[in-house]
Amino acid sequence: MSAKLTADSGELYDIYGRPVQIVAKSETLLFFGGKRARQTISRNTLKKRGKARSGGEWFFLERGAAFAHAARAREKERKREAEREIARISTMAEQALAELDDSVTSRLRRLKAEMAAAHPNRGGTSEAFIKARQRYVDAKRIAGVR
Repeated sequence: MSAKLTADSGELYDIYGRPVQIVAKSETLLFFGGKRARQTISRNTLKKRGKARSGGEWFFLERGAAFAHAARAREKERKREAEREIARISTMAEQALAELDDSVTSRLRRLKAEMAAAHPNRGGTSEAFIKARQRYVDAKRIAGVR
């Protein structure tokens, strides 16, 4: 078991659990990074929270905390991706239902017009009207329309 690390111990980890080399220390800051990209981090924040942010990245006193943070970030990203996928599928389903509804509506209109044209008062025969009406009633039943 390793002892509890502190902001004074010189141990610092990035989000991937890799050790970060501290190059200098002041009373309130830790300096780390290379010659070109030196960053600072607050010692007080590290002591209080066990983690601190610098340059848009998180840094941790404990390696396990870094791994846990990365795992939570991955889980959040998976959730966001799942929500995006659900929204995409939902939109596709709504579009498909709208197209189906348009198709069903146009088919019912066509069958109703055929039924009206086959009516005996419009020059059709009783048998033709009965068959056209049956097709129309069957289509309405299948479509779930009253």
